[in-house]
Amino acid sequence: MANRWSDVLRFIGRSLDAEEAQRVRIRGGDALDVAWQQKDGAARNSSYGQLDMVRLREQAPLLRRAVVAPSKGEREELLRTLGQELDEQNVHIITIVERPGSYEVRCSGDGEILDRFYSVAELRELSEKRRALRGTGATETEPAR
Repeated sequence: MANRWSDVLRFIGRSLDAEEAQRVRIRGGDALDVAWQQKDGAARNSSYGQLDMVRLREQAPLLRRAVVAPSKGEREELLRTLGQELDEQNVHIITIVERPGSYEVRCSGDGEILDRFYSVAELRELSEKRRALRGTGATETEPAR
């Protein structure tokens, strides 16, 4: 399914940015459970069931429009890019843990458990590449003309 994770993770990233969240952890399964700590140290969480995720995907075009208020962080774009990577790998999220300067990802696909670290720098670079491709109409496997 195209954009299975990118749209949902983008929305979650935007929400976490608005909360100025810290110590973020996302757990997959029948729902995506998101836990974080607020700046004052209070623990918070939210859960997105299958129906919630379907609705978020349907509303994704609205997320692509300019936002009136500037973002308080870059998680929206980082998690969107991470979601695009997971979409390309056609995997299911087990956990995503935000670490200082990186994201630790555990996912499953083709009967295997996959562990991967994505640095923030790597996600920024992947995001820039995708942004450039959107401007040219090219794909990652097909160079711009």
